[in-house]
Amino acid sequence: MDRLRGSGFGLLGAVQALGDFLSTAVVGLLYVVVSAAAGFAYPAAWMILSAGTTARNQAHRAPESPQAHSAPMTGAEGLVDAFDRVRDLVHAATGDLDVEHLAFRIDPESNSIGWLIWHLTRIQDDHVAAARGVEQVWVADGWAERFALPFDRRATGYGHTSEEVAALRVTSGTMLLAYHDAVHSATVAYLRQLAPADLDRVVDEGWDPPVTLGARLVSVISDDIQHAGQAAFIRGILERSERSRG
Repeated sequence: MDRLRGSGFGLLGAVQALGDFLSTAVVGLLYVVVSAAAGFAYPAAWMILSAGTTARNQAHRAPESPQAHSAPMTGAEGLVDAFDRVRDLVHAATGDLDVEHLAFRIDPESNSIGWLIWHLTRIQDDHVAAARGVEQVWVADGWAERFALPFDRRATGYGHTSEEVAALRVTSGTMLLAYHDAVHSATVAYLRQLAPADLDRVVDEGWDPPVTLGARLVSVISDDIQHAGQAAFIRGILERSERSRG
């Protein structure tokens, strides 16, 4: 390989040397036979021709992809992408399920799909609203009244007993997804107006070290994904059970 590379460079050098010799000879001949101006005009003409050809080739190049100059993803954009994925998981685990399927529990101590989706959405709603300094979507938009659950209107499901899990009966999977979508929309709208420095703002000094907005949002995403995965697992058991009976 090294011998071939050396031969290639040698051939290139020979061609360049021959070209230099011929061009010098032509310039010298024009300088002596015609005039000094002709001798200088000859290389100048070739230089102009070369520049024009290069410019024309550049003009006909295929345009670069817009992604080639796109800005790097910001922290807020990364968070939006993560919450979008949570929404997709929630819809995949919940869509088309009836009330009985949403309330199904593998055993008396386990959670149901309905409770898991309600709980993860309530946690997201509660934490994001607190970071924004606004009322929760659950309260502000009347979802608490529509669900009419036998809990305090600000309950999120955190610390619920097995009996409280059983007490959560959603009347419609469509309504459950609509509430999640409303919280998702509020979350994404908030994230899209954040500046990079906003993610370093401390939102909870009750921990050591204090919790920043960025850390809080990552914690919510982690909680959401865990519970959405649990809901998907339960749905898989339901579907497998129905196939075996069919």
